[in-house]
Amino acid sequence: MRVEPYLADVVAQLRAVFPEGVREGDADYDPLLVILWDVLSERNLGVVVEAAFGHERHVVRNRMAAALSRA
Repeated sequence: MRVEPYLADVVAQLRAVFPEGVREGDADYDPLLVILWDVLSERNLGVVVEAAFGHERHVVRNRMAAALSRA
């Protein structure tokens, strides 16, 4: 997946930190979304997580909203 150059560094960093990826059920997944939400727009968060881990961006946004409601 091609991403904007200003998001490519974020994708590369996520892949470096999570070389095996992150799945929805992983303990790190929701906290990661909350952290990314602080620095990315909702749209860009979906794009970055989709590019880094292959998750569908609309599902990521819904999961992020759920994670924020519990944070």
